[in-house]
Amino acid sequence: MVNALGKGSEHFPGRISLVSLVVGAALMTKAAYDVLFLGQPHLAVLDLGAPLAFVPLQLDGLSAFFVCLVAAMGVLTALYMQGYVRLNPNKDLPVARHYMFFNLLIASMVVVVIVKNTIAFVMAWETMLLCAFFILLSEHKGVRTRTVALGYLAYMHVGVVVLMAGFAAAGVYCGGMNLEDLAALQWSSSGGGVYCLLLTGFALMAGIVPFHSWITLKTSNTSTDLWLLSGLLTNMGVYGILRVIAETRTAPKYAGYVVLTFSVVTGLWGAINSIMQGDLGRIVLYNGIENVGIIGIGIGAGLIGQGNGLPLMAALGFSGAVFHTLNQTLFRGLLTYGVGTFIRAVHTSNLGLMGGLIKSMPLTGVPFLCGCVCACGLPPFNGFISVAVTFMGLLGAKTSVNGVVLSVGGLGIAALALINGLTAIALIKASGYALLGQPRSAQAAEAEPSPRSMTLPMVVLAAVSLAIGLMPEPVLGVVKAVLVSMHISADIAIKETSLLVSSISRASLLPVLATVVILRLRLLAPQAQPITLVRSVGGQRSSASFFVAGSAPMTAVVARVASLVQVAGRVLPWSWQRARRVLEVVGWLQGTQMRHYILYLLATLLITLLIVNKY
Repeated sequence: MVNALGKGSEHFPGRISLVSLVVGAALMTKAAYDVLFLGQPHLAVLDLGAPLAFVPLQLDGLSAFFVCLVAAMGVLTALYMQGYVRLNPNKDLPVARHYMFFNLLIASMVVVVIVKNTIAFVMAWETMLLCAFFILLSEHKGVRTRTVALGYLAYMHVGVVVLMAGFAAAGVYCGGMNLEDLAALQWSSSGGGVYCLLLTGFALMAGIVPFHSWITLKTSNTSTDLWLLSGLLTNMGVYGILRVIAETRTAPKYAGYVVLTFSVVTGLWGAINSIMQGDLGRIVLYNGIENVGIIGIGIGAGLIGQGNGLPLMAALGFSGAVFHTLNQTLFRGLLTYGVGTFIRAVHTSNLGLMGGLIKSMPLTGVPFLCGCVCACGLPPFNGFISVAVTFMGLLGAKTSVNGVVLSVGGLGIAALALINGLTAIALIKASGYALLGQPRSAQAAEAEPSPRSMTLPMVVLAAVSLAIGLMPEPVLGVVKAVLVSMHISADIAIKETSLLVSSISRASLLPVLATVVILRLRLLAPQAQPITLVRSVGGQRSSASFFVAGSAPMTAVVARVASLVQVAGRVLPWSWQRARRVLEVVGWLQGTQMRHYILYLLATLLITLLIVNKY
């Protein structure tokens, strides 16, 4: 039947997929609105018979938040794929099957976040993984694609086995097969083991290092399905981690330190590897791993606050994690759509073969630049807000009298700052190579604007990211509803955070607008022609060129004096010789490898922390 639908029209399956997702998203958004803004959770029980019997379904604050993310990104991705699939060089692509599995993927994700029975949860989880597997297989028939798809499936089923073991142990230990029964866990050796099994299974899906390998599987240069899917799938891993924390309500003291450590390693690993890539798609993939690390840092800070009686640190940490989950979903989707659009235009993701694409593809290039600014955590976009809240959560460690908590909070702040700095380096390189300068290949020179179905989702995501950055208060209200469903009091934290971060973000809009106005005036200014003013002065050959343009004329004077170096050598011989010796001694510091500069940055940061700690 699916194949028959695909034969009638090339566009028919995509339109059916899009319309069905729009209708479903509207219904889900209405239900989520009742929960997040009206405080009316939805609860239902399905009688499915043996072996599931009665399966509870619940839409609380945490579930409603992720339902909104799945619905929004499902609709935008379906719209994006209208042009993405149509421009696919593989004309044998089973279009109808591709859209069918995508819709099933979105539906299974919704079931995952609302079902409360662990057996039904694992079944929905397995359905989600298989749908993603068949989507990966559908784009290409080559050996490489099959290898990537099978590798993904193997990695994911390791996580499934771990989750099944964790839920089975929880059923024996807690006496029930519903997620709410996890509240009976006691932090003895057995209870801690169950907790670790569940977190490990979800960490594999989230892409926490060392469970990240499935995200970085090497695909072909013209295949971006794994990149499109990775953002949706990692969100499910984050949901699982937050759900376990919400249902258990308490955690062992060591849990926060373990989560924070793995998250810092994940963030640094993703940021450093993104710098080293020459492939635009892989830069975005590693940036996704880095953002999962930032989410984990917020979760780790929240767990440390819970375990040490620091409610403000707990609330701010979890607030930063939830907020950054939203933000990274938006700008990660924006960056991924940009990568897919560039690949369809240039037929490669190699940065060395791009260049100048912002001129030929402005509706793709400008939103992609906005996504880069978001991912760097810079105002006035949304990435700044969530990173700032996470920073404030780590700063909450200062209210503790425990030296370990103080030290861990300080190191977490340093690591988060370093991660954002490294991310800025990687994305500046990526955007500069891809968008600016001259085309470095025939494909880049011949690139044409993409269809509206591919650029519209990018424009929407860029606009929403800017709106959240300028007006974060409504989103902070949603975050508060999520934390309430996790049994975390967040009133004080949200009030303290809202005014500060929104004021900074709005104030930062002024210099941004001023810069845009100045650049616009410079571009509109007439081009000046140089005139020779003086041909000869006192026997010395000199020249002066004046450029008259705008309200402040620019003077460029170029003079060549043959004896300048000789005169300087006679007047300052002692200083010149010793300056050269000093430069020769420290010249080895000026290496050419990126890891040397990262090492210098780490050493400087460590010395600064030691000085601050001393005084």
